[in-house]
Amino acid sequence: MLTISHTRSLSLAIAFTLSMAAPALADDHGKGKMPGDHGRSHAEEMKHKHDDWKAEKATAKEAKKKNKEALKDKADDAEDDMKERHEEMKEKHKEKYKK
Repeated sequence: MLTISHTRSLSLAIAFTLSMAAPALADDHGKGKMPGDHGRSHAEEMKHKHDDWKAEKATAKEAKKKNKEALKDKADDAEDDMKERHEEMKEKHKEKYKK
């Protein structure tokens, strides 16, 4: 059970905490900044995020292109191997029935 002295101490603690936080929040008020932005406006923050997103997208696109090229090379190699085996089988078949 809270006594009057506990309630008074609690309210003083809350008031002190708010008084310490208020100046920090008031500094950014009306400047288009979010608290804790460290000097960036909202527009600057969004541009920064957009630039990061574009860089990520370009990196992903490049990786996808490299992956596509690697898969194409792998498919071409497999096709070449298959053609070589086919030619070998033809040669073996000719030798077998040549006799």
